[in-house]
Amino acid sequence: TLNGLIQVQDEGVIQGNVNTLNLAGPGVSAVVAGQIATILVSGSPEFSPALAFGRAFVNTGNFTTGSTAFVNVDVTRMSVNLNLNQPHRCLIVVNANGFNNGTGQTQLDVAIDGTRQGGTFGLAFAGNSANINFPLSFSYHTPNQLASGSHTFRLMYRVDSNTTTLYATSGTSPLIMTVAELYN
Repeated sequence: TLNGLIQVQDEGVIQGNVNTLNLAGPGVSAVVAGQIATILVSGSPEFSPALAFGRAFVNTGNFTTGSTAFVNVDVTRMSVNLNLNQPHRCLIVVNANGFNNGTGQTQLDVAIDGTRQGGTFGLAFAGNSANINFPLSFSYHTPNQLASGSHTFRLMYRVDSNTTTLYATSGTSPLIMTVAELYN
């Protein structure tokens, strides 16, 4: 059992706080890009290629909007880029807490390659009570396979009135969006 954080130290080597696992052999490689590590195993029928995974995690600086149209929460910090080796569906999980300064509704959505996934009110919404803190977390499974290649996932939000704040602080709560490729 490995406890703790797993970090990629070098190509083909994953080190954890307790154990070390060296990957070796034909068709085994590790690819590291920023905070995303992918281990690929190919050429063997008992293994399938690793699935892509990415996460945007912000715990410094809240996000506030008064926009009644969906806007990006933060193009840089709340964006996940995923490279799919083959067509697959994806699971998106968002963990958020916020505050609306009036009786308005806060609505969240996710854009994949610039296309919003939710309807008129996005994928999740909360509010309509005056000046309340609220949890606004949701998961979304893409209904269709995304093509192989690079995809960008961005968290979006809007209000129907007043202003809203999504907390992204270590003191209140971080804002997190996780995207994982799924086998179909």
